[in-house]
Amino acid sequence: MRICIAQRITMAHPIKGGMERHLHMLARGLAARAHDVHVITTAHPQGLAEDVQDGVHYHYLSPYSYRRYDPAWWAASYRRFTALHEQQPFSIFCSQSAGALGYLSRLKPEHGLAVVVILHGTLWSALLTQVRGARSARGLYRLARLAWVLPGHYRLWRKSAPIVDRYIAVSHEVAEGWRRELNLPAEQVSVVPNGVDIDLFRPSAEMRAATRQRLGLAPDQPVLVTISRLEYEKGVQLAIGALRELPDNAALLIAGAGAYRQALERLTAQLGLADRVRFLGFVPHQDLPAVLNAADVFLAPTLCQEGLMLTAIEAQACGLPVVATAVSGVLAAVQDGVGGHLFPMGDSDALVSRVRHLIEDPALRAQMGAKARANVEAHFSQSLMVTETEAIFLSIVAAAQTASSIPPSDPAA
Repeated sequence: MRICIAQRITMAHPIKGGMERHLHMLARGLAARAHDVHVITTAHPQGLAEDVQDGVHYHYLSPYSYRRYDPAWWAASYRRFTALHEQQPFSIFCSQSAGALGYLSRLKPEHGLAVVVILHGTLWSALLTQVRGARSARGLYRLARLAWVLPGHYRLWRKSAPIVDRYIAVSHEVAEGWRRELNLPAEQVSVVPNGVDIDLFRPSAEMRAATRQRLGLAPDQPVLVTISRLEYEKGVQLAIGALRELPDNAALLIAGAGAYRQALERLTAQLGLADRVRFLGFVPHQDLPAVLNAADVFLAPTLCQEGLMLTAIEAQACGLPVVATAVSGVLAAVQDGVGGHLFPMGDSDALVSRVRHLIEDPALRAQMGAKARANVEAHFSQSLMVTETEAIFLSIVAAAQTASSIPPSDPAA
């Protein structure tokens, strides 16, 4: 297949979240299976116009910013797609979330192309997340900006729905949300969970010992870790607050960057925890397994709805039990009482209780960690995600080819 994917942000951009890692794994995996994969995205930070990485062709469109969806970028993206399609026709077009929302409705009528959209969240969850994060001037600005564009985006989603051959949601919760929001038939929405590289993310006693030594952590010291964008709605402040109620030798590793870091550092100092909390800053993806292996428990106290929490899956792949908020996206990633513990959103006491339970019971931690790893191997591997997505792409392309080969019926017959 010759595949075109539109996505606003890639791993080349400063933000490297779950959707960006999903694209990286999917595009690379499809290219490794001899498919011709092209990604259209926003301007490269270093000014590159094109690049080829792991067999994937990236097209960076300047001067369009990765920071927001821009109608001008959608127009430029459509022009680039058209030029590439005219050079050599694509078999299928894939929009990562709203990557091609501005021109989705044109693809089938104008080009007869099979169209897929991969969904990482819902419109309602995006709005709810911004409402919960509106606790600062920046948060209020983000909420106002979303409220301004959301009605227009919703109209574009409704307009494009009839021409999308298949929506692929990263969790059953996301799938159900989109069925409700766009009134989609069940057969138009498939579920393919995000995958992780289970060879990269794996339990390792060697990584554990080396990373603890590098960070000055004792071999038997209880260590918690959270990996997140540092924004209020990600709930990292709850993890810091919980540390105060845990044994004095417990430490917390915080990997991630964001505008909320200074507020979190102030909170850490106010609670007298500066010697127990390590702000690691942005950690490259390939270095995350070492950070995860250094810890005993992964914390995900998010205050927002999630698509499918990839960091929680990566932690479980490393054999860590997870303590996380019981919200959509997390529910799909963590089996309560099996691979970790879930707690009600914002319930600090419940968070502390579940973390303490795991800290005080090493045998339970090991048991849950082993089950978590087995669950990831069975349901969330990168290979499985690529295989299932590829199968959907192939089936849609085959159906489109069959439909185009059927001669029109004779009205006079």
